[in-house]
Amino acid sequence: MEEIGVSVLCATYNQEKYIRQALESFVMQKTNFPFEVIVNDDASTDETPEIIKEYADKYPNIIKPVYQKENQYSKGIFITIECLYPKAKGKYLAWCEGDDFWTDENKLQLQYDIMEKNSNCHLCVHKVQDISENGENIRVRPFFNVQEKLMNTEEFFKIIFFYFEFQTSSYFVRRTDYSNYITDFVKIRQKFRQCGVGDHPLLFYFGLLNGIYYIDKIMSKYRRNSLGSWSVRNQNNYQRFYCYIEAMEEFDKYTSYKYHKLCMLRMLKFGILVIKSIRNRKELLLKHREKLFRRFTLFQKSILLMYIFFPNLGRIYHKIYRILNGMR
Repeated sequence: MEEIGVSVLCATYNQEKYIRQALESFVMQKTNFPFEVIVNDDASTDETPEIIKEYADKYPNIIKPVYQKENQYSKGIFITIECLYPKAKGKYLAWCEGDDFWTDENKLQLQYDIMEKNSNCHLCVHKVQDISENGENIRVRPFFNVQEKLMNTEEFFKIIFFYFEFQTSSYFVRRTDYSNYITDFVKIRQKFRQCGVGDHPLLFYFGLLNGIYYIDKIMSKYRRNSLGSWSVRNQNNYQRFYCYIEAMEEFDKYTSYKYHKLCMLRMLKFGILVIKSIRNRKELLLKHREKLFRRFTLFQKSILLMYIFFPNLGRIYHKIYRILNGMR
């Protein structure tokens, strides 16, 4: 039996409006290798399971469904690692959530070929089009020019530590590397899990492997602010932002503070999100002053204070601070 070249991991829940488009984008892929799509339905209460079954019946060699009887996410189960990955047989892994979709029929083949030709490449990503819930184009990420090439850790981190410009539907990795990620990055993954994000630690880990290939071509669309997305769930959840700061502190420690300046830049960004979430000056200064300010330098504290009292001025100083640290 021919080896599975790529296992596509797709998590979905109550996405009947979008899942058909995602599944169509999978089965349209043109490859010279077999690939499989493992779709985990997390006990949806709408028509999502029926749509998945329709495609599994039509494409039994490609669509491999997993139907949960009880919602696993609400139990704290990491869907990708505990429900999808154990069933993957491919040499490589790719991702796409049930409300996103691919737009290029040669996406898998292109990323597969790049990984095959570059043994020192551990992660392949590409340009992604952000769209609204209704499918209208919003912006392209990365929103600034990034040269198509094989990047090292420093180049990659300068992009993701402030902007986090690469989206899950573009990820493509070796399964052996992902296996190491699961066993090596446990404490940091768990910390980010408490924030409700699973893709961020993956990018941090694979960035450390020092071989990231960027394809300057739009090959997928990411649906922003759809029901259940992290950005919608956490618009005013300052506890999650604090948790994210603590997760970055763990990563900083894990790397022996080699990327400390970049870690502090990202932590500062989430400190600003705490301020934007709370807004009440008195509450910030009385209840959150110690927790919010204790980890930052004097200049970083001044930026946070400006965001509290003079937000426009805070944005200007924050931008200057980013430029001084080599960020855009």
